[in-house]
Amino acid sequence: MKNFRLTGYGLPISQGKPGNISGNKEKPDELTGAGDGQNFREMLDARTRKSAPLSFSMHASQRLNDRRISMTPSEEARLGDLVDKARVKGSREALVIMDGRGFVVSVRNNTVITVLDNSQLKDSVVTNIDTAVIG
Repeated sequence: MKNFRLTGYGLPISQGKPGNISGNKEKPDELTGAGDGQNFREMLDARTRKSAPLSFSMHASQRLNDRRISMTPSEEARLGDLVDKARVKGSREALVIMDGRGFVVSVRNNTVITVLDNSQLKDSVVTNIDTAVIG
């Protein structure tokens, strides 16, 4: 194996096997978290698996009632699909905008936290979200 020096920096450059980092004493599995019994396919399936139906918190249910917003089963299913899209991207808390209404959703808990109607969406600042989904 030949050693070279990076000009001006005095750093050694070694030729070796691909993926072998000089001085790295850890095994690749220790670096990546692999080897814990889950392969990539299992992890991907877990992230993309359809979740249970959405639930609505008491606060969200009250907001739906106060604002006279009704949702059909197909609208609820569509909202669930949009939440699943956020889940695949790693979202925890999302604002889902659908049909002129906003839904703040705990993606982890699969629960709608609050609901905004069209007029509230225009002049609102929504905080504590990490994702916005427009559908």
